[in-house]
Order: sequence, then C-alpha cells, then structure tokens
Amino acid sequence: MKKIFYKLVRVVTLPAPIQIFLFAAGVILIALGVLRGEIAEIFEKGAVVCMQCIGLG
Repeated sequence: MKKIFYKLVRVVTLPAPIQIFLFAAGVILIALGVLRGEIAEIFEKGAVVCMQCIGLG
C-alpha cells in the first residue's frame, strides 16, 4: 500500500532560502494577527458557529 501511495504523491521541495522566507513570512503574519487582537475575534466566531451547529444560536 505504501508504494502505491508514494507513486501517487509527488513531493516538491523548494530551495532552502525560499523555505526560510515562507516560514518567516508565516510567523510574522501570525504575530501581526495576534497583536491586532484577531485571535479573540476568531474564537468568538468559532463559538458562535459551534452554538449554531448544535442548535443553540
């Protein structure tokens, strides 16, 4: 089974500088979101969606 899976999935590796840049960009964007207070908004929206899913909202 593993051999078939590996044949179906093509692994693409980017050069190290590009990987580092993308990682740094992700960390910076997450930090900016946290500093702007967006994490609280995400949790609030998540709670509303959950309440609606179970029929309480």
